[in-house]
Amino acid sequence: FVPQEDVMLNLTVEEILTHSAATRLPPAWTAEARRERVVHVMKVLGLLELRHSLVGTDRRRGLSGGQKKRVNIGMELVAENSCVFLDEPTSGLDSTSAEEVMLSLRAIASLGINVVAVIHQPRPEIWEAIDNVILLGVGGRTVFAGARAAVVPYLESLGFERDAYTSSPDWMLDVVSDKVPCAKRPDFKPADLFDLWAEHTHGASSASSSSSSSLVGVGLAADTNAGAGAGAGAGAGTPADVTPCAASPLRRRSVLVSATAPTAAVAALFSAATAAAATSSS
Repeated sequence: FVPQEDVMLNLTVEEILTHSAATRLPPAWTAEARRERVVHVMKVLGLLELRHSLVGTDRRRGLSGGQKKRVNIGMELVAENSCVFLDEPTSGLDSTSAEEVMLSLRAIASLGINVVAVIHQPRPEIWEAIDNVILLGVGGRTVFAGARAAVVPYLESLGFERDAYTSSPDWMLDVVSDKVPCAKRPDFKPADLFDLWAEHTHGASSASSSSSSSLVGVGLAADTNAGAGAGAGAGAGTPADVTPCAASPLRRRSVLVSATAPTAAVAALFSAATAAAATSSS
């Protein structure tokens, strides 16, 4: 798990990753194998040229925000994890640094490691890099789970019209926040999205009893007012809320999650990933 805040000692990049490898890899790993692992991780994350640079402190300038975030990711990556969860890895970064972080996550996914991240308002380039999506509403309940390319057509099929000048993530947030009228349902309420998705998945499962698709996805939660915070822990992470994800085996995927309540989103996705891993192993 990679937390939102980058908490690291003021050591060099290589020293930090070496310490993480030494304390987290199995004792059977030799010192040479650990060194090779650290170098490999630095190459994947684009940190090799910064290996001797100090992270820095509040009083002494060091790495940039995006570089620190990649080091933080590297601390988990050296431990040979099969799945990495990240809490808002792009928060506080400029758009360029955020894209660099996401490109690093794509590189990690290409190695066969599952990546699940909570992200706020992804720029179009980041959004296009996503494979699968879990769209979460208030309370961490599922509004959509599936391929990124299918989420907009699905919401449009419900009667929501998209403004051509609005990015897909922003438009989805507006839909979940009840800021987009539903042409097919004049009395629409945001909570209806949960029932509509349950009906959709039930119909899809009835039409096809078997599926080979893998799903570890993105959650986008509406940036609503106090009501969102109050309901964040109510239904988050329950199997019923993440059944579409839990029913599919984990494969090589890079995923993105945006949520108002990151804890709720990570809890839901962690439950889904755990169930999926159990399904895959059995």
